[in-house]
Amino acid sequence: MTTAILYLTMSSVVCAHGAGMTGLSDSPSQRHGKKPEMMYVPGGAFTMGHNPVRPEYGPQRQVFVASFWISRDDITVSQFADYCDATGYKIDWDRRKPDWGWEGKDDRPMVNITWEEAKAYCRWAGGDLPTEAQWEKAARGTDARNYPWGNDWGANRAWYREGNDTVMEPAPIGRFPKGESPFGCRDMVGNVAQFCKDWYGPVDPTEIRNPVGPGFGSMRVVKGGSFRDPKNLLIVWNRTSFDPHEHSMWIGFRLARTGPN
Repeated sequence: MTTAILYLTMSSVVCAHGAGMTGLSDSPSQRHGKKPEMMYVPGGAFTMGHNPVRPEYGPQRQVFVASFWISRDDITVSQFADYCDATGYKIDWDRRKPDWGWEGKDDRPMVNITWEEAKAYCRWAGGDLPTEAQWEKAARGTDARNYPWGNDWGANRAWYREGNDTVMEPAPIGRFPKGESPFGCRDMVGNVAQFCKDWYGPVDPTEIRNPVGPGFGSMRVVKGGSFRDPKNLLIVWNRTSFDPHEHSMWIGFRLARTGPN
């Protein structure tokens, strides 16, 4: 886990307490984003976590999650720009620009936003960030698999950098259909890591029905790993944490909804 945390807290983090929030630069999007495609995840039990228990995950347990919808892909640059345009939310696109820039990247995952900004987008879109349990069920299904596509690593199923220094930025959403989860979600591991709703803290193994994590904390759960991480961290039960007031080039988010879509 140390490698992943270093990526998220050193080379990629910019403090967002006021910085980058003082003006509205022109949106980088050249077209309106399509509304997120939502995938249905039926209610029921699934295997969450992993044994042996470590701070990063576990223990393995059966958890019930009520039915919900989750976006098939990470929210894109153009979709977040639509939110800014519709609400008047002010973000300095120049100061938030990742190393690979915004131009021509409308279909890339939106990054360099805080947890609060991701949650605000989700509220505007009629939903919320997924809980860690919702995220993990959407990623691994009900058969306790290690990856969205199965138990064994497979080629051309995720965007990650290990052994390939030409991978310098996130891929467009949906580029790896072979990596779909049992519920049709794409890029659940690799590409960019994803915020979850929960506070990060020790796992309570007795919270087995619609778990929402600790009631308080200082860090939020992040799942999935990014293209910067080695493949041994791109496992659905892996978890790390991130300051909700900061933003990173390696972290994006998805939209979740309960009830009718």
